[in-house]
Amino acid sequence: MYVYETKSLNAAMGARRMTNRQLAAAAGVSIRSVSDVRNGKRNVTLRTITAIAGAAGLDVELRFTQRPPSEAEEAI
Repeated sequence: MYVYETKSLNAAMGARRMTNRQLAAAAGVSIRSVSDVRNGKRNVTLRTITAIAGAAGLDVELRFTQRPPSEAEEAI
């Protein structure tokens, strides 16, 4: 499962008055990729996320987090 935290991206775009089109051009990705990342609609590559973040003046943070065990894992 992946989770995008897009508040900081949206805020950075707002502060820079950037549109999806402008961000896509600056990042060298498609407008659809920008839109999908902003809306959490598609699993994109780390390279794409890093390019979009960099174009918005942001860094990417990748974390592993603990998830609760599934019923199958608890049965073991």
